[in-house]
Amino acid sequence: MSEKEKPVLPKGLEYKRAITDYLTEIETVATYWPNVNFMEQVLLIITVSAEFSEQANASIRECAYKAGCHYILYENIKEHMITEVGSSFMIVDCGGGIVDLMTCELLENNRLGEITECSDDFYRGTYADKEFIKFLKQKVGDSAVNLLYENHYSQLQYMVQEFCHRVKLLFIGNRKDLT
Repeated sequence: MSEKEKPVLPKGLEYKRAITDYLTEIETVATYWPNVNFMEQVLLIITVSAEFSEQANASIRECAYKAGCHYILYENIKEHMITEVGSSFMIVDCGGGIVDLMTCELLENNRLGEITECSDDFYRGTYADKEFIKFLKQKVGDSAVNLLYENHYSQLQYMVQEFCHRVKLLFIGNRKDLT
């Protein structure tokens, strides 16, 4: 990136310090999900871009290390109970202005295979909201939900918001919570 394209930092702030501070504070995201044990249930993976120079990627790795984010997926995959060939897990890549979700599978020799790619339906959590509306239609019928949509849209949105606050945001991955 040319000097004129780079964002301007406040005087005295060096870019590596800004990146390190940002990565150090990233676990504050956990405050939005109080029922999630962030350090036990969330695995953050910082990726480096193939499009960046090796020097730029080395800088990101250095900052991540200084911030305490120094694990490498391949070295710690067993620590996170992903041990059997065929085990699957989801990677959430937040960056570059979009959120990508990808389901992967552990292959032989600690290689990763892609099971599914993200689609726009999954973007920003709207997938779960749409599934909730589908669930409502199964329980009360399409016509009831369609009438609600056409005549009382704000009430339908209220129901979706209540679903988010009471179910979606509280869900921490326990299958028994689904029943």
